[in-house]
Amino acid sequence: MIIVDNTRIESNCFIEKWTQIGDDCKIHFGSVLGSAPQDSKYKGEKSWVVIGDRNEIREYVTINRATGKDATTKIGNDNILLTNVHLAHNCQLGNNITIVNMANIAGHSSIGDRAIIGGMTGIHQFCRIGEGAMVGAYTRLPQDVPPFMLCEGNPAIIRGLNVVGLRRNGATRADMSELKSIYKALYRSEMNTSQAMEHIASMNPDSPMAKRLVDFIQADSPRGITKNNTKLSDEEE
Repeated sequence: MIIVDNTRIESNCFIEKWTQIGDDCKIHFGSVLGSAPQDSKYKGEKSWVVIGDRNEIREYVTINRATGKDATTKIGNDNILLTNVHLAHNCQLGNNITIVNMANIAGHSSIGDRAIIGGMTGIHQFCRIGEGAMVGAYTRLPQDVPPFMLCEGNPAIIRGLNVVGLRRNGATRADMSELKSIYKALYRSEMNTSQAMEHIASMNPDSPMAKRLVDFIQADSPRGITKNNTKLSDEEE
């Protein structure tokens, strides 16, 4: 176990072996960090939970270490996990993420920088949540959510671009224009995903955020991306 300077751990927490916690974190009452994965494939091998700097982990959060020798469940920097969040084995979190009360993140899932996960959300194993995405409360999420999207529902649907989040995180006019064009090809047209991606390639998007969105969609994934949608709001039009 490694705990770096300035980290505060409140009473009744349980921190298991093979756990590393970075600088200036706050671990609140009753949290359980580094416990064995809830996975029948786990056979007691040495694996890790690695938590970065300036994370706030609220009451009764549970974070399981990874399945697989020397594998890691990893949390980046400046994240907040609210009360009763569960983070399963082999999950990978970036930076500046908010996960709201009682969300459950299944094994091998990944969440990108600045994403927001609403309360009582259930995320299926191996799902990817892209950077800057926002997932609404009570969502059942069996597929990937591309970066910068708004997603919610049971079953989950894409509601539009996370326009407010994009503006707060410095999206340029070029970013916004190309992201809207990509969104419309994927979610407002009659094209399937392959056809939409061919159309998007012909547009030759070159803004940084647009490129990251395209790279996310083109990456191999066992889950596939969430495709269903409703009409854009007036603001997004």
